[in-house]
Amino acid sequence: MIKAVFFDVGGVLMEDRGADIRARAVELLGVAPATLPKIFQPYRRWVLEGRLSERHFWYKIARRLGFSGIADGPVPQLIKLYRPSPRARRLPALRVAARLKRCGYRVGVISDVTPE
Repeated sequence: MIKAVFFDVGGVLMEDRGADIRARAVELLGVAPATLPKIFQPYRRWVLEGRLSERHFWYKIARRLGFSGIADGPVPQLIKLYRPSPRARRLPALRVAARLKRCGYRVGVISDVTPE
């Protein structure tokens, strides 16, 4: 018997904006698109494991690329990219979650986004 249903945030309850974020990061950091995964690699796992926040991830990337003035560099703009937008909500999925809850199921959310 099913007692609980879990929904992932990125790509299910909210639009997956990964491609847009990567394109904007390439622009802000001034690197080639093929370079971005190589720059991300040393830190991405820490983010996914919750050992490094998105904010600190971008600080490390900026430092690795030689940005000295973090406050006036690209980091504040990169951090803003991760803030959820109400327009990114997937209303049909949210309605399903709400209906399941009304029907007595326990409803949960799963995400790999780290808290700040």
